Amino acid sequence: MPPLHAEGRRFAAVASIATAVVAVLLTTPAGIGLCGSADMHCHQTALSLWIAAGAAIVVGIVQLAKADPKAAELPKMQL
Repeated sequence: MPPLHAEGRRFAAVASIATAVVAVLLTTPAGIGLCGSADMHCHQTALSLWIAAGAAIVVGIVQLAKADPKAAELPKMQL
């Protein structure tokens, strides 16, 4: 069984990725709702949120990949 802190890191990574994906989905035109024109402030704010959510997804993926500190010690598949 992996150490508890590795499980916590995995959970935090998955939770941050899921939160970022939900934030992006809620700020699409279907999620924004009555914000008709693309020049309105809600669409401009959504773009900055998409950039932040994209960064959160990248950080979450890196955190998920590095969640197990002993992964470097595991045998690698050799081609």
